[in-house]
Amino acid sequence: MKNYILAIIFVAITSIPLIAQTEVTPNNFFEKKAVNLQVTTSNISLGFKAISNFKLSTELDVGIASFNEDFIYNDYVIDLKVFYSIRKKEKTNLYAGSILGFEFINDPTFNLTSPFIGAIAGYEYYFGKKKRSGISIELGYIYGKKQYSKSYTANWGTVEYIGTFKNSPLFLGLGYSYYF
Repeated sequence: MKNYILAIIFVAITSIPLIAQTEVTPNNFFEKKAVNLQVTTSNISLGFKAISNFKLSTELDVGIASFNEDFIYNDYVIDLKVFYSIRKKEKTNLYAGSILGFEFINDPTFNLTSPFIGAIAGYEYYFGKKKRSGISIELGYIYGKKQYSKSYTANWGTVEYIGTFKNSPLFLGLGYSYYF
């Protein structure tokens, strides 16, 4: 939990000088807003993306996932990504940032909510006459694990199993965004 708090404090502190440099009005804060569909190594998510004039962007995603080895999409995920544009041009955007979220794992024998945090880098290419569409690829490292326990009762006694759920550390995502 300390890692999540430190990540939020770090993002807040590093964005203060960027926000203070420009006069902000409600009409010029967001340069672009988008709805995006993303397919990653473990989930399919639909999200909302907002890119500010300060080289910062955020993305909130909600999706279905398959975290167990059964490859059935019966789990859920919600995450928040905060990015900084490293190199932004008219048709391209190279960015890096952090991701944090929660996974809701459903198994026949237990239900588990697992937090995660990570670092992501990505590249997005805008196309179309008005550059309202974008295709992105993201690569990152995710860290998260949670201990859980299961207990079984039989006529001869009770058995308790303590296990650890670990995230797959590789994050690879392909996405499509429509900007409005």
